Amino acid sequence: MRQEASRVKLHPVRKLPDREQIMDWDEQKPRPAKAITLGEDLRTLSVSELEERLVELGRETDRVRGEILAKKAHEAAAAAVFKT
Repeated sequence: MRQEASRVKLHPVRKLPDREQIMDWDEQKPRPAKAITLGEDLRTLSVSELEERLVELGRETDRVRGEILAKKAHEAAAAAVFKT
């Protein structure tokens, strides 16, 4: 009597990607822009970095001025309500 070998269904071996191909989720996150520090030593920055800094500071100045105008308008509206 001949014994039949039990049939086992084998799944193909999954090939793991090379270490270099594995996605590192930290690499996918956008890196935050370097914050501007007031009083920072400017001698270490290049001309293009200094020009970029001026643009960013100009945007921040405009944003702050806009907020000041909004707060003054709010104060004036509140004062008008209580004067009547």
